[in-house]
Formats: sequence, C-alpha cells, structure tokens
Amino acid sequence: MYRKKKILMIISIILTSFSVNTKATLIDIDNYTRDTDTALEWLDLTETVGLTYNEVQAQIMAGEELDGWRYADAAELISLIDSAGGDGVYGGINMGNQWSADNNGVVSNLLEHWGDSMGNNYMHVITDFNGLQTSLFYDSPDHDLASEQDYIYIGLHNDISPNMKGSSFGHALVRESLPIPEPTMLFLITAGLTLIAFTMKKRAQ
Repeated sequence: MYRKKKILMIISIILTSFSVNTKATLIDIDNYTRDTDTALEWLDLTETVGLTYNEVQAQIMAGEELDGWRYADAAELISLIDSAGGDGVYGGINMGNQWSADNNGVVSNLLEHWGDSMGNNYMHVITDFNGLQTSLFYDSPDHDLASEQDYIYIGLHNDISPNMKGSSFGHALVRESLPIPEPTMLFLITAGLTLIAFTMKKRAQ
C-alpha cells in the first residue's frame, strides 16, 4: 500500500511539473494552424489570397465554403504572434518599432505555419478591427536588417476598399477549437497507469 502511494505521488509531481512548463505550440493541420495556447485555429493565408473582403464575408456565411471562420480581432492576432515567439511589442497597435531584434525568427515561424501570402518571406494580411486594415510581416533575406531583425506591423491604416482584390493579400480568419492534450502529457499519464497496474499485479502474485 505504501509503495502504491509513493508511485502515485511521484507521477503526480511529474505531471504537475510538465503542466506548469507547457509552452504554446503551433501545429499544422491540413490547411490551418492550431495554437495550443489559445485553442484557436488559423486558416492558412494562402486559402484566401486574391479574395476581396466582400468575397470573404460572403464565404463565411452559414452553409458557404468558409462557414465557421471569422475575422480575428486585434488581441487574437497578437496572441498568435506571441505564440510564434514574439515579445509582445509590435509596430502599429502597440506603437513599437517595426523592425525588432527581439522578434527575430518570429516571421519565419509564422511563414512556416500560416503561409507566405506575398512570396519572398512576406505576409500581407487583411484584418477587420477598427475598420479594414492590413498587417505586414516581413523577413526578406534581401533586406539588410532581415538577418538580425523581423518587421511586424499590426493594423496599418490603408485605404482598403471592400472590393479591392490583390494577389498578395491573405485574410486573418480564425475559429475556436477544443483543446488537445499535449502528447507528452498523454504519454506520462499512460506510462503512469501502466506502471501502477504492473506493480499491483506483481504484488498480487
């Protein structure tokens, strides 16, 4: 009985340790990316490149092709950048510097998961908070600063028409999802239960 309690205590400590140290992870699933920190799913930018705002609004209606998706708000977009390794200070809304060494590597991470809407390590994203705006993410190797800094500008005020069509514009569409347990946590739980069962069986013999 004492040994069983000791095993349970050890497993509990291990699980608690992993749950405390769990970090946000971006996971690619088909044509969208799941942020495990916020349980939000982000449609790949390449899925909406070339569509106008009005076309996207029509497609996110019930029963249409993009049913279930909606435009992300500013806080959700910032949370995605944070999950990609951002430091929380970005140009535009937060009035930070656009080029930032603290955010170096963030754009390449977003490009890998969210998609390269413009090509050449650019993401030009249409958002719908405080009116139609664009956000720009830039890490082109052709730029002098790109090797040490990333360019992130959220909510840049542009004269965007709802019918404007651009081959380089993707749309920031998001939807809620159910949280998925971390693979490491599942492994530990399974291993712990197996160990307990094996120990109890051995003692019974």
